Amino acid sequence: MLRGFLAAALWIGIVGALAAQTQDSDAVLEQAQRAVAARDFGRAAELYQQLEDVEPEGGSYAYNLGVVFLELDQVDDALAAFDRAAGAGMQSAELDYNRGIARYRLQQYEDALISFDAALATAPQDRDAAVNRALTLLQLEGPTVAEEQFLALTEADPNVAAAWVHAGNIAFDRLDYDVAAQRFERALVADPTHRVAMFNRGNALLLAGMPEQALQQYEALQRVDPQYRDLTANVDLARQAVERLQQQSAQDTAAEDASDS
Repeated sequence: MLRGFLAAALWIGIVGALAAQTQDSDAVLEQAQRAVAARDFGRAAELYQQLEDVEPEGGSYAYNLGVVFLELDQVDDALAAFDRAAGAGMQSAELDYNRGIARYRLQQYEDALISFDAALATAPQDRDAAVNRALTLLQLEGPTVAEEQFLALTEADPNVAAAWVHAGNIAFDRLDYDVAAQRFERALVADPTHRVAMFNRGNALLLAGMPEQALQQYEALQRVDPQYRDLTANVDLARQAVERLQQQSAQDTAAEDASDS
């Protein structure tokens, strides 16, 4: 759930002393931003590192570097960069949020919870932070507490598709497939092309004994993302289950006709 938020660079220092340096920094910053737009995160990391080395004040370059490191899955480096940004005086909900993401991915769940709480203290309507806080509670306190948090989020804002999906996953894991399917469907009301919700709703319907509805859901996902992982195999399973139902229905009809005659 990385936002990929890249803060605007903060120019802090004595303007006269940094005038020539700032011109060079502007050019490097522009290259870094182009690299991010092109998803060339390795190049972006090199450029933001250059900028941070020259102008560490304010912490914005360290922050941007941390976001890029998260994209590169260099999570330890990302957290170190975010810590440098905080040490340089940067304060923002985005920084707290992404520190939480890094800590979560490093399984530092108690510290992640602190970071998400800090993000929410600054931006209490931040739904991404609230969802990730609940995910962290899932690791720390288990599904019952996390489910309560996710459902509270959906009550506050029914359009938070991620909260519906995670609440559905919890119901799915306890084998409550009907409830899981309903929650995934609510997620799709909020976001009709949410791929995880589409796939998981199909799975829940299939396991709840509704293969025809499951097949319809899988086919809807095929139209959105035909390469979705495991989708082809699950479509085959649903079709086989539908065929078995049809065969059983035909046999039942034949048996009824025979008994009537």
